[in-house]
Amino acid sequence: MLRSHLIVALRGLRRDARYTALNVVGLALALAVAFLVLAWVRGELAVDAWHERADRTYRVVSTVQSGFDPDPRLFASVPDAVPALARDEVPGVEAVAEVVGRFYLATAEGDEAAGGLDLGGVYADGALFDVFSLRLAEGDPETALAAPGRLVLSEHAARRLFGDADPMGRAVAGRDGAAFTVTGVLAEPAGRTHLPLEAIASLSTLGPTPPTPWDEAFGARDVYAYVVLDNAADPDASEARLDALARRALPERAGARLAALELQPLTRINLSGRLFFSPLGTALPAAVAYVLAGLALLLLAVACVNYAGLAVARGLGRTQDVGVRKVLGAGRGTIVAQFLAEALVVGALAGGLALVFGTALAPAFNGLSFVALDGSPLSGRTLLDPALIGAAVVLVVLVAGAAGLYPALLLSRVQPAVAVKARGAATAGGKLWVRKGLAVAQFVAAVVLVVTAFAVARQASLLTDADYGFDTAHTLVVPLGDVPAERVTAWARSQPGVVGATATSRPPGFDGLPDVWLQRSAETDRVEGTTYAVDPAFVGTLGLLLVEGEGPSGRGVVLNETAARALGFGSPDEAVGAPVSLDSLRRDVVGVVADYQAGTAALGVRPAVLVADPARLRWALLRVRPGSEGGVAGALEAASAGLGASTPLRAGRYADELAATGDKALLREAAGVVGLVAGLALAVAALGLLALAAYAVQRRTCEVGVRRVLGARPSDVARLIGREFAALLGGAVVVALPLAVVLNGAWLDLFGRRVGLGPALLGASVLLVAAFAGLAVGSQVWRANRLDLVRALRSE
Repeated sequence: MLRSHLIVALRGLRRDARYTALNVVGLALALAVAFLVLAWVRGELAVDAWHERADRTYRVVSTVQSGFDPDPRLFASVPDAVPALARDEVPGVEAVAEVVGRFYLATAEGDEAAGGLDLGGVYADGALFDVFSLRLAEGDPETALAAPGRLVLSEHAARRLFGDADPMGRAVAGRDGAAFTVTGVLAEPAGRTHLPLEAIASLSTLGPTPPTPWDEAFGARDVYAYVVLDNAADPDASEARLDALARRALPERAGARLAALELQPLTRINLSGRLFFSPLGTALPAAVAYVLAGLALLLLAVACVNYAGLAVARGLGRTQDVGVRKVLGAGRGTIVAQFLAEALVVGALAGGLALVFGTALAPAFNGLSFVALDGSPLSGRTLLDPALIGAAVVLVVLVAGAAGLYPALLLSRVQPAVAVKARGAATAGGKLWVRKGLAVAQFVAAVVLVVTAFAVARQASLLTDADYGFDTAHTLVVPLGDVPAERVTAWARSQPGVVGATATSRPPGFDGLPDVWLQRSAETDRVEGTTYAVDPAFVGTLGLLLVEGEGPSGRGVVLNETAARALGFGSPDEAVGAPVSLDSLRRDVVGVVADYQAGTAALGVRPAVLVADPARLRWALLRVRPGSEGGVAGALEAASAGLGASTPLRAGRYADELAATGDKALLREAAGVVGLVAGLALAVAALGLLALAAYAVQRRTCEVGVRRVLGARPSDVARLIGREFAALLGGAVVVALPLAVVLNGAWLDLFGRRVGLGPALLGASVLLVAAFAGLAVGSQVWRANRLDLVRALRSE
């Protein structure tokens, strides 16, 4: 029976090759995107799953309640007392590894093209090799990290540093002046891991470290702790035991307390739904996978609706065939099986073509930043993985079944007597509203996606071109590394092309997430703000307007106007001289500057505080004369060694650096992804409309011939064929535009600065969709106007 269904299905599809081709291409495009997303998600879920004891390995994470922050914070790190507690006091713990990040190697002489071999690493103890399935190609894991100053390099890092020479026993310097000796070379891991493993230094090398959240809360260094439980251990009981021990060992201090410790499964660090402060290495949030999967499912839904609409339209011409089969004894189940067999054949053909499309789309997918950053590129070989092929086959069957089930149930209801008399076309569940509804649903999805793509692209452009309140076109940004800020700014002021030089803890506009609670007095509300450590030249160099008072100095701080208003000051002169609290520290306000874009433009203008703190200066900002940007940048790089830099100092144009920051880059990338999906959805919908228009012309061939004989002009034929589809498109637009405005308004409201969904954006979206629809229907109108009149009149 199955063989018979397949033979009949193949004959029918071959007889109507145009219908088959349109359906196969439409499904293949959607399946190609789904295959890519499926392959990527499968690869992400495999991160760290390859370790021998991955199912029993956990990262210890902590929740901290500080004295000045009302919201508890979830950290990926823990106080350095926790690993010892886990090792000595918690039953069932087989091994505990401690990791502290990060440090950088001073290797500027190695490879100028690679930015001076900017190799970063972590500190760890020898238990790292007990917890994780890491193997040394050279060296002994028992001793490689057993003493201070020992260093393990990855094979890739060893080649970059020493070429083909043997790295064992070679000396390497750290940027902080630490000296290391290479005692091991790490073999290529068997799979991907969230841990940065370019270089691993012995934990005992580590001396005093810069302040961390734990220094303030508990007087302890923060570490990343990984534990392995034995087979008999209960993770919940072990977590409760460790949590209780840690909270007793780390009492509340300065209003801060350890609220909770948790064991996070190693295999759930990547694609986790929870966000952590101070993460180590690269782990993608689950939201990325959800968004990609949602877009792929939406595109599959459009393709399924497309198939169903075409199948119904085509089936209206096959009601006599259905009626004859029923007269000869075929039951409804047999008819349903026949239509499902056709759907499965189309699905199989589409699945094969989807592999070709997927391979072609893979390079564009690999260009996405989260794929490149995570080191998870896809290829044709990835898509041919047997496990993925198995999942793809299941997906094809499900999609084909979902797409074919409705037409099968609808068309199998035809009554034999009606069908044999050739009236089935008018009655075959053939209610036209079903077919029209399916076409409208496709274009609703397409319009919403096109509006979203335009909105994301315009939002990215708005943030990139935002007015930051200072000159970004002729200002250079320089990460200082290990060079004192005053040394670089003094050098810059001696250069003829430099107008001014200053230093800051972070360049305004880069992120500026809230990091401090501001309070005027104990009786007033606290305000979230962002602090910037700056030198005395900051305000003048950037050309900020000092509304009242003077720049930051000593214990005096400068507020922006938004911070002054949020703290309840009626005017800038009222704020100057008043004390404010920065977390638990009291400071006097010595000045107020006009609002400028201190934090990322996505957040809008938020409360900001400028403080004088030379120890926190990490960036230099050089304001230069127009046209001298390249010369100053080149001179700085050439002078790097003389300034004491272990790697070349590289200056970037402020505007370019801002455009590359996370929110703007992410939005541009999102615009590309949504735009691609919108284009594919629009193409699939247009293919469906093309086929429906072709069937409309076929069904009305004789009518068109009669009208043309009676003198109808091409424009009359165009109105006859096109008005039905114009009504469909108009209905889709009426439904889609309010939906698009509501959905896009929800995510745009998350931005402090946002674009409006005005008539121009919505009109452009509708015009683009109408252009695709017009091309699809217009081709069939052109065909109708070129019909041979004699054949047209004989068609019925």
